[in-house]
Amino acid sequence: MERLIFFLPLERIKERYSDQWFRWFTRDFKKLKGIKIITVPKRPQTQRIRHGEWLDVYGTNMFKAVQTAMLVRLLQRFYGASTLKNPITVFFMDLWHPGLTALLYIRDNIPYPMKIKGILHAGSYSPGDMLNRNCEEWCIPQERAWFNQVDEIFVGSKWHKDYLSDVVTDQDKVMVVKFPVYTNDRLRNNTPKEDIVVFPNRFDPERQHGNFKIMESTFLMKYPKDRHVKFLCSHEVCKTKGEYYKLLARAKVVVTCPMNENFGIAVKEAQNLGAWAVVPNKFAYKENSAVKYDTLDEAIKLVHTCLHNKLKPPMSGFTSDTMDIIRRI
Repeated sequence: MERLIFFLPLERIKERYSDQWFRWFTRDFKKLKGIKIITVPKRPQTQRIRHGEWLDVYGTNMFKAVQTAMLVRLLQRFYGASTLKNPITVFFMDLWHPGLTALLYIRDNIPYPMKIKGILHAGSYSPGDMLNRNCEEWCIPQERAWFNQVDEIFVGSKWHKDYLSDVVTDQDKVMVVKFPVYTNDRLRNNTPKEDIVVFPNRFDPERQHGNFKIMESTFLMKYPKDRHVKFLCSHEVCKTKGEYYKLLARAKVVVTCPMNENFGIAVKEAQNLGAWAVVPNKFAYKENSAVKYDTLDEAIKLVHTCLHNKLKPPMSGFTSDTMDIIRRI
């Protein structure tokens, strides 16, 4: 009996990893045998972020509403008039999806088996997340309703799983997996390093861009012989992902100062491109091989040390391979 997986990707946004993840999952799904993959929609639209932080608040809701309607129509077409009920799985590239309400309603009122699984990136339970700042009052009960009803939740760190213990009753359904991360050996090996320190994150309150600016001014006063060092914010100097990765390959150091981090893709990308990562000694970073600090003063000293370190920094150990997740679907 052929098994069906309905794959619901995020909208493709060039400055986010959603575009890459769509391509990588699509590539690796082809390695499966005896399984039919139906992507909904087949070619996710490319969007720009005009209003919001990680996704466009209007665009993401329109995209997910259409995506949900398409999935419902497909379920109706495949099973509405059929007596042969093939086992199916609905897999969300981002499990924080309003369409879960409709899907759970259908699952609980039809006679055929359905599994609901997906990747969870963040939610209102994460301190500093925009949902925690703006929507916590209604998000918390919504998340509990959703996530306690789905079958499996994939997260990128033990830190994230532990946070979910206040939301998800059955912790066995929460699985720590290897998220796919960009790597490019040719770019890393063929790009000369420069005395550049990069802030790789977007300018959201939770990322505390101001702390990076404090580090820059303090560093340049404390180490006058290193006044040639450039402190660059990627979102100010890079217009494309390609430019961003070239900057990481040139940089000796990246620094982050977030209020919370459930995985840390930007840091792992930087490590894969040969930069030292200087990160807070907390959150999911505790599971990373990066250099860790407890105070801004300590971070500044570590940046100086890394700039003058002749050793090669450790890589993240992550690649664009999505099979660790696909095998569990």
